[in-house]
Amino acid sequence: MNLYQPTITGSLSVSGSVNISGSISIAGGGTISGTASIATTALTASSADNFLVRNTLTAQTLVVQTITSSVDFVTGSTRFGSLLANTHVFTGSVLVTGSIITDGIITSNTTIGAALPSASGASQSDGLRLRLTTAGSSTAVIDYGTAGGNGGWIQATNKSDLATNYSLLLNPNGGGVGIGTTNIRASLQISNSTSGIPSIPSLGQSGSYTSLYVTNLNPLYGMLMGSLNNGNSWIQVQRTDGTAAAYSLVMQPNGGSVGIGISPSYLLHLYGSKSQLAVEGNSSNGAGILLNTNLSGTDRRNWFIGTEENIAGDFVIKSSNAAGGNANSGTTRIAILSNGNVGIGTTNPGTTLHVQSTTPATIRLSDDGVYNSYIRSYYVNFTSTYDISTERTDGGSFECLLLISSVLVASGANFNTYTFAVGGRGTNASATQLHNQAGGTASRSAISVSFPSNGVIRLTLTGGETCNVKITLIGLNGV
Repeated sequence: MNLYQPTITGSLSVSGSVNISGSISIAGGGTISGTASIATTALTASSADNFLVRNTLTAQTLVVQTITSSVDFVTGSTRFGSLLANTHVFTGSVLVTGSIITDGIITSNTTIGAALPSASGASQSDGLRLRLTTAGSSTAVIDYGTAGGNGGWIQATNKSDLATNYSLLLNPNGGGVGIGTTNIRASLQISNSTSGIPSIPSLGQSGSYTSLYVTNLNPLYGMLMGSLNNGNSWIQVQRTDGTAAAYSLVMQPNGGSVGIGISPSYLLHLYGSKSQLAVEGNSSNGAGILLNTNLSGTDRRNWFIGTEENIAGDFVIKSSNAAGGNANSGTTRIAILSNGNVGIGTTNPGTTLHVQSTTPATIRLSDDGVYNSYIRSYYVNFTSTYDISTERTDGGSFECLLLISSVLVASGANFNTYTFAVGGRGTNASATQLHNQAGGTASRSAISVSFPSNGVIRLTLTGGETCNVKITLIGLNGV
């Protein structure tokens, strides 16, 4: 049957094919068992009855003017497409029991607003543009929508309870996913397509070259990641609302090791052609490493190894002043100045090796715990006697060179300097005076040497007055 712009007020029933050169308007129902071809304008079904095509319908425009009317395509294929705009508008919903293939764009022409997906209830937000669901009783859906300047969104959820959400699977059977790139080389590849030279964002900013921003429910805090053009990449934990605040990056908080250049065998394991750990402070602070212990006991100390704050070039080793204390503000045990001087017990060594102590400062050279050589220095104030231990209280032999300088406290003008060679075993020892130089009334600061017990050298001020006495003992413990 060939028709030119017909109008049919009743029903249309064609057992074969129908070719229409213009448009056709059907006020009742219609059935075409063969092929329907409308070459120019439109097919309009305007009644509450159905229009049925059992084979193929080709039309430039298909209009169903009433809500209760429908167009059924039983067999064959159906193509929606305007020769001019290639656009179709659905004011209600479209139910597809098979599959739908589109070469164009699916969009919404409604006047609803833009919004993020709803987090509760059963009504999706005004941002919803497309919903994919399955037939039957399943309530799982995938909603697609827009949120204006915030961008577009995809949400896998329960259409009856939007507070229940599901996983969104991308390429569950394999294949990569690319964001900002078409050159995918990994399971997930993120590329920042911002033009220009990539840079690390300022503190408090998210930056234009950040590739990944990991945050929680509070988007003001997060971990930023990116890559530079020189091959280096960066990680920064900070605020992104303009507040210049940085935070800690915690690695392996529940245990485990970290390896750089190697599969780790230690908590932190470095390996490479240059296995160096660089610790650098800013212009007003030193740099170092804190070694803290959680062991029990009142004698335990925390330690600091590094450069002294506000002192250029000085290296120090410090210990905390109390158990579990702050070693950075503790007591300096060893100091190495930029000129190479080493101080033990002093932060200002004046010689290559400077040992200072509130108790007798001792340097010991030993091949075991008993037989050793040592140098010991004293600075004491006493009136009658002062005992010096040679450490051979077991009655063994010892040899010493004893250097003494005594000055009368009252005047400072009466002094004596001595050099004694001391040696023996136990209390059977002797002292030989090798040198003596006196000034003023020397008898007022005179000193004699005796041996009251095994390995003890006793100095006695024979003048009976209080003196400042400097003592250097160079000793050798024998067999």
